[in-house]
Amino acid sequence: MQIKARWVIINNEWNIFLCKLKKEDFFCLPWWTLEEGELIQECLEREIMEELWVTPIVWEMIYVNDFIRKKNWESVVDLRYEILNPNDFFQIDLESASHGFENSEVWFYDLSTISKQYQPENMWSILLNKKSHQ
Repeated sequence: MQIKARWVIINNEWNIFLCKLKKEDFFCLPWWTLEEGELIQECLEREIMEELWVTPIVWEMIYVNDFIRKKNWESVVDLRYEILNPNDFFQIDLESASHGFENSEVWFYDLSTISKQYQPENMWSILLNKKSHQ
Protein backbone atom coordinates (compact mmCIF):
# COMPACT_ATOMS: atom_id res chain seq x y z
CA MET A 1 0.00 0.00 0.00
CA GLN A 2 1.17 3.50 -0.75
CA ILE A 3 0.20 6.56 1.28
CA LYS A 4 0.22 9.88 -0.55
CA ALA A 5 -1.01 13.29 0.47
CA ARG A 6 -1.53 16.70 -1.02
CA TRP A 7 -1.47 20.08 0.64
CA VAL A 8 -4.34 22.47 0.05
CA ILE A 9 -3.26 26.06 0.70
CA ILE A 10 -5.92 28.75 0.15
CA ASN A 11 -5.21 32.43 0.66
CA ASN A 12 -7.65 35.17 1.73
CA GLU A 13 -8.68 35.84 -1.89
CA TRP A 14 -9.68 32.17 -2.32
CA ASN A 15 -6.74 31.49 -4.61
CA ILE A 16 -5.09 28.09 -4.38
CA PHE A 17 -1.37 27.45 -4.10
CA LEU A 18 -0.30 25.29 -7.04
CA CYS A 19 2.93 23.92 -8.45
CA LYS A 20 3.83 23.55 -12.08
CA LEU A 21 6.38 20.81 -12.49
CA LYS A 22 9.26 21.33 -14.91
CA LYS A 23 8.55 17.98 -16.60
CA GLU A 24 4.78 18.50 -16.99
CA ASP A 25 2.38 20.96 -18.59
CA PHE A 26 -0.21 21.05 -15.82
CA PHE A 27 -0.66 22.45 -12.32
CA CYS A 28 -0.83 20.28 -9.22
CA LEU A 29 -1.15 20.61 -5.50
CA PRO A 30 2.10 20.20 -3.60
CA TRP A 31 2.31 16.53 -2.58
CA TRP A 32 4.33 13.88 -0.80
CA THR A 33 4.68 10.15 -0.42
CA LEU A 34 5.21 8.57 2.97
CA GLU A 35 8.55 6.78 3.29
CA GLU A 36 8.84 3.47 5.13
CA GLY A 37 9.12 3.93 8.90
CA GLU A 38 8.05 7.58 8.76
CA LEU A 39 5.10 9.12 10.61
CA ILE A 40 2.68 11.24 8.59
CA GLN A 41 3.45 14.41 10.57
CA GLU A 42 7.20 13.92 10.08
CA CYS A 43 6.70 13.36 6.38
CA LEU A 44 4.48 16.42 5.95
CA GLU A 45 7.01 18.69 7.64
CA ARG A 46 10.00 17.17 5.81
CA GLU A 47 8.44 17.34 2.37
CA ILE A 48 7.25 20.94 2.65
CA MET A 49 10.76 21.97 3.65
CA GLU A 50 12.33 19.93 0.82
CA GLU A 51 9.97 21.22 -1.87
CA LEU A 52 9.21 24.80 -0.79
CA TRP A 53 11.47 25.71 2.17
CA VAL A 54 8.47 26.70 4.32
CA THR A 55 7.52 25.38 7.74
CA PRO A 56 3.84 24.42 8.01
CA ILE A 57 2.51 25.68 11.32
CA VAL A 58 -0.98 24.23 11.50
CA TRP A 59 -2.90 21.88 9.24
CA GLU A 60 -6.02 19.77 9.24
CA MET A 61 -7.18 16.83 7.15
CA ILE A 62 -10.01 17.80 4.80
CA TYR A 63 -10.30 14.90 2.36
CA VAL A 64 -9.49 11.17 2.10
CA ASN A 65 -9.61 9.06 -1.04
CA ASP A 66 -8.54 5.46 -1.46
CA PHE A 67 -8.20 3.70 -4.78
CA ILE A 68 -6.48 0.86 -6.60
CA ARG A 69 -3.80 1.91 -9.10
CA LYS A 70 -4.70 -0.09 -12.21
CA LYS A 71 -1.21 -0.35 -13.69
CA ASN A 72 0.07 -2.51 -10.80
CA TRP A 73 -3.07 -3.09 -8.69
CA GLU A 74 -1.51 -1.29 -5.73
CA SER A 75 -3.72 0.16 -2.98
CA VAL A 76 -3.27 3.91 -2.54
CA VAL A 77 -4.58 6.14 0.25
CA ASP A 78 -4.64 9.79 -0.82
CA LEU A 79 -4.99 12.35 1.98
CA ARG A 80 -5.61 16.09 1.59
CA TYR A 81 -4.43 18.44 4.31
CA GLU A 82 -5.25 22.11 4.45
CA ILE A 83 -2.31 24.25 5.54
CA LEU A 84 -3.60 27.03 7.80
CA ASN A 85 -0.65 29.43 7.53
CA PRO A 86 -0.98 30.47 3.86
CA ASN A 87 0.79 33.82 4.28
CA ASP A 88 4.07 31.98 4.83
CA PHE A 89 3.86 30.70 1.24
CA PHE A 90 4.14 34.14 -0.40
CA GLN A 91 7.95 34.21 -0.15
CA ILE A 92 8.99 30.88 -1.68
CA ASP A 93 12.69 30.53 -2.53
CA LEU A 94 12.91 27.41 -4.71
CA GLU A 95 16.69 27.68 -4.90
CA SER A 96 16.98 27.25 -1.10
CA ALA A 97 14.79 24.14 -1.10
CA SER A 98 16.64 20.88 -1.71
CA HIS A 99 13.95 19.70 -4.15
CA GLY A 100 12.81 23.11 -5.42
CA PHE A 101 14.36 22.35 -8.80
CA GLU A 102 11.41 20.05 -9.56
CA ASN A 103 9.04 23.02 -9.93
CA SER A 104 9.05 25.66 -12.66
CA GLU A 105 6.34 27.78 -10.99
CA VAL A 106 4.72 27.93 -7.56
CA TRP A 107 2.11 30.52 -6.61
CA PHE A 108 -1.47 31.22 -5.58
CA TYR A 109 -3.78 30.89 -8.60
CA ASP A 110 -7.39 31.71 -9.29
CA LEU A 111 -8.79 28.43 -10.67
CA SER A 112 -11.02 30.29 -13.11
CA THR A 113 -7.89 31.53 -14.94
CA ILE A 114 -6.50 28.02 -15.52
CA SER A 115 -7.92 25.78 -18.22
CA LYS A 116 -9.81 22.86 -16.64
CA GLN A 117 -7.54 20.31 -18.33
CA TYR A 118 -4.50 21.72 -16.50
CA GLN A 119 -6.11 21.88 -13.02
CA PRO A 120 -5.73 19.36 -10.20
CA GLU A 121 -8.69 16.99 -9.85
CA ASN A 122 -11.43 17.82 -7.31
CA MET A 123 -10.14 21.34 -6.61
CA TRP A 124 -13.42 23.11 -7.39
CA SER A 125 -15.34 20.78 -5.07
CA ILE A 126 -12.79 21.23 -2.26
CA LEU A 127 -12.84 25.01 -2.70
CA LEU A 128 -16.65 25.20 -2.78
CA ASN A 129 -16.94 22.93 0.25
CA LYS A 130 -14.50 25.13 2.15
CA LYS A 131 -16.43 28.30 1.21
CA SER A 132 -19.73 26.77 2.31
CA HIS A 133 -18.30 26.03 5.77
CA GLN A 134 -16.99 29.55 6.36
